Amino acid sequence: MKHEHRYIFLDYIRGISALLVCAGHLRGVMFEDYSLVGSTSILDKLFYFLTGLGHQAVMIFFVLSGFFVGGSIVTKIQNFHLSDYLLSRLTRLWVVLIPALLFTTLVDVIIKHYYPAVLNGQFYSVLNSGPQLEESYSLTIQTFFSNVFFLQDLYAPVYGSNGPLWSLAYEFWFYILFPLGLIAFGFIAAKWKSRLFVIIVCASILIILGEKLWLGFTIWMLGVFSSIIINKQYVLPLRIPLLLLSILLLMFTLIDSKFNMLSGAFGIPNDLLVGISFMLVILTVHSSHPQQKPRKINLNMSRWLSELSYTLYLVHFPVVLLIFSHFYSSHQLVPDIGSFFLFCSWLLVIVCISLFLWWCFERNTAVVRHWIRNRIDRKFATKSGNN
Repeated sequence: MKHEHRYIFLDYIRGISALLVCAGHLRGVMFEDYSLVGSTSILDKLFYFLTGLGHQAVMIFFVLSGFFVGGSIVTKIQNFHLSDYLLSRLTRLWVVLIPALLFTTLVDVIIKHYYPAVLNGQFYSVLNSGPQLEESYSLTIQTFFSNVFFLQDLYAPVYGSNGPLWSLAYEFWFYILFPLGLIAFGFIAAKWKSRLFVIIVCASILIILGEKLWLGFTIWMLGVFSSIIINKQYVLPLRIPLLLLSILLLMFTLIDSKFNMLSGAFGIPNDLLVGISFMLVILTVHSSHPQQKPRKINLNMSRWLSELSYTLYLVHFPVVLLIFSHFYSSHQLVPDIGSFFLFCSWLLVIVCISLFLWWCFERNTAVVRHWIRNRIDRKFATKSGNN
């Protein structure tokens, strides 16, 4: 990522979105449901609202993914190489995903041994993730590799207890469909035989997975669109008022996602409304800030939050489930100063575990990618020499 002002803003949003997903799951296991709490203060209401935005945060992830991944394809469209792109995307995903699946196995084995009732689906209404029914829970080798190849929630269950893995499958197929679509429609140069093959592959993917992918892919494409507009170096009139208006619109759509006013009145999915409003925020933030060198502390904090977000998203839920199993499965808390402090402490524990796993795996993504690239290059060089 470039570290201009607009990218720092998006880095912060990406990291905060991952924290919101984690905080939402943690709040669900620690605290009684809002409907059971009774009298609550404004701060309590705000706490429950913010920690209830996990799904909306995933939609923001989709927009950001389209902005960075799809936008990078458009920027390099004249020199785009599908093989390099696939190597980059797969190493980016697998270097974190495979250890996360193994980590899920370890945690689930512990939970299954000491707290077997947690994995049979009877706590799903409390957890809002993880196994819904005992039959939907799977820790088999087949499910493991189905998740490795991004078929979870499409043609296989998510692996073990790690419910949040559902969104990763969608992201991967967005990554595949967009460049293949550009090749199919002639935006990326290819021989006619290759283009025909790509058209067949795209059609097959859409037939097999299409209905489940369309809404998410539309939201992902909003990020691509915002990246294209930003690269045009546009300047909006009335920049500050439009920025404030876009932020208010995003806040309204987040609130409305809990009440379904617009969705009910106009039939527009809440997820799409959140995606559109966040896209407008990206565009107005970019136009409202001049390019300037960021302060070092701001740069470091945004980079840290952004780089940790993927690992945090993939590994947090098994830890949350283990916390629930041992401490809160029989008794949940009500909001007060002491419980808020405990909540923040557990959140810090989860972030520290994620940071350790990030240090072990994700930070080495470039090293793994370089090693694989060298092996591929040497293999082709050997074949050429033999010929």
